[in-house]
Amino acid sequence: QIIDVLPSLRIPRTFNRFAGLMVQLLHKMKIRAVGTSDVLMKMIKRPMTAHLPAGCIKIGTSNKGKLVDLDEYVPTISPDS
Repeated sequence: QIIDVLPSLRIPRTFNRFAGLMVQLLHKMKIRAVGTSDVLMKMIKRPMTAHLPAGCIKIGTSNKGKLVDLDEYVPTISPDS
C-alpha cells in the first residue's frame, strides 16, 4: 500500500510518537489534523502502478527473494525490460 503524506506534515521528534502515529494510520487508514479537516496522512488502496509514470522501472522487495546488492543490480536493468 501507498501512504500519501501532506507535504507540510511535521514528523514527530521521538520514535514513540512516530510509532504511535503509524499505528493510528494503520488502524484508521487516515490521520486528520487536530482542529481542522486537513488529512495529514492516508493509506491509498489502489494498485501502486496507478500512481507511477507509464513505462517506469519497478523493483519489488521480499524477504523470500534472492538477496542482491542494489548498487550492482540496478545498472543491469535495461530501460525497455
